Amino acid sequence: RATSRGAVWTFNNDAPPMVGWIAMVLFFGLLGGFCTRLPRFWGVLAYLGVGLAAIAIFAGFGYVLQFIVY
Repeated sequence: RATSRGAVWTFNNDAPPMVGWIAMVLFFGLLGGFCTRLPRFWGVLAYLGVGLAAIAIFAGFGYVLQFIVY
């Protein structure tokens, strides 16, 4: 769930999925916009690298949060 809902689910488990999806679309859209300012090769590498890092971080948060009792 953390990878599909992103940062919204990390901070608020009760948020509707649509809010998380919109937040992730905006995040990757802004990331793509910033990466277009780089040369083509570095832009593609930066987009893939930061995107994979963000997904790994959100998945890690999702895994860790199951052990935290609110």
